[in-house]
Amino acid sequence: MPDDPAIRLWLNDISDGPPESHVAIDPSEATSRKRRSSQQRASSVSTEEYTENMSAISKKRKTDNQYITFRAEDMKTGTMHNPPSRPSLESSEHSEAITTKTMSESSIFWGEMRRLPADDAGLEYQELKVDAPPPVAADLVQFFGQLSKGIGVLPYEAKDDITSYVQQQKDWSLKPWTMAFLEKGDESNAGLPGSVPVWEDVFNLCLRARDCFLEGHDGTSWKVEVHYELLKKIFRASGAGHDSSLDFMSCTTARPDRTYLPRPWEAKLVEFCLFDNTDTDSEARHDFISVTPARSVNHTGYRPLHRRPIVLSIETCRPEKTLDMKNLAMGVWHATQWSFLRSAVARKFTAHRFREDDRETASKLAYKALRELGFIPGVIIHGHHWIFVFSTLESWTALVDGREQTVYRTVLWAGQEFGSTRSMRKAYQIVTGLRRLAGWATDVYMPWYRRHVL
Repeated sequence: MPDDPAIRLWLNDISDGPPESHVAIDPSEATSRKRRSSQQRASSVSTEEYTENMSAISKKRKTDNQYITFRAEDMKTGTMHNPPSRPSLESSEHSEAITTKTMSESSIFWGEMRRLPADDAGLEYQELKVDAPPPVAADLVQFFGQLSKGIGVLPYEAKDDITSYVQQQKDWSLKPWTMAFLEKGDESNAGLPGSVPVWEDVFNLCLRARDCFLEGHDGTSWKVEVHYELLKKIFRASGAGHDSSLDFMSCTTARPDRTYLPRPWEAKLVEFCLFDNTDTDSEARHDFISVTPARSVNHTGYRPLHRRPIVLSIETCRPEKTLDMKNLAMGVWHATQWSFLRSAVARKFTAHRFREDDRETASKLAYKALRELGFIPGVIIHGHHWIFVFSTLESWTALVDGREQTVYRTVLWAGQEFGSTRSMRKAYQIVTGLRRLAGWATDVYMPWYRRHVL
């Protein structure tokens, strides 16, 4: 039998558990396995080939964003979040299998990136420089930078209760909580959507996450036991003070509509979506759905979401996996979303201001409106760790058939970790980070969406 890397990767993925375990395949894992099989079809390429290809592309570009560099060496510096090894999985056999799988995934990732066309919409992957981020997302990057240090995590009113809970735990220290509370009178987090779970709920979620990590749970267990439960505590809490303007759902079968999928990519899926749960513009949504190819207010025709605008997408990754393929999945998902938004905004301009044959002018005006939005955020969960990512839509001039033409590309900026279920304080950082992104969705994204899309 030929030594095919794709076959080796498939064999490694037959079981989600340790090599010595024999785990029956759960039907709910079918979707994730289909996604892996599509990723495995991509061919691996050498670093030299990739560098040569990206260097050729960079010579053709005149980008309008000074914060982006298109050198191949820059593309290879994306931050990787490698989890520590689990004590129960330290056999040399397992380590070798993980290393082989990791190398195969990295080869697939860079193989996919090499397929980027130089003259059409696509995807770029850039390392986020936290000290000098793109201005459109600078405020959020700064916020998550402070949050990741444990600064301003919870309101001042929670200080006494949290202090009491920590003191009740044997051998726990209050030192990590020194800067975790806002100043008295600071209401900056008070009006954010969602709720802050009580101590007992977060404590139990951290215990579940620890069990998932130590016992080598598969991806479905992590999603059911930890990720879904935490999202539910934040966005589906009961009580009169809870803001229900946003909700979330699992969307592992929500496939992007191919009308908007940039070539040459295959469809990539994500695990969860946060969506607008109001009906204040239901009539406008109905009218919009009637004229779009996917019959949806989103870039996916997934029925449960077809009347609910997606405001935040969340992808998940098991601890032993690398982030390469998850970055790719989020990048392609965002590229499809940008393509949908650009098409929708241009259609609105064409319908109200321009003739059908003046699409180029409408497209340029649509890009101007998209620059007003600035960026689209996302979250990638890597085992314990929750990572903020975002994408921007950039334009540049490229030579197409011998003439200069404006083309557009999605740039995914490598993320920054803002919380973790390894500790109570960092778990509360996740809560605050998600609520802050929800606040962006209600204050920035949805007003923009209603104005330029519906």
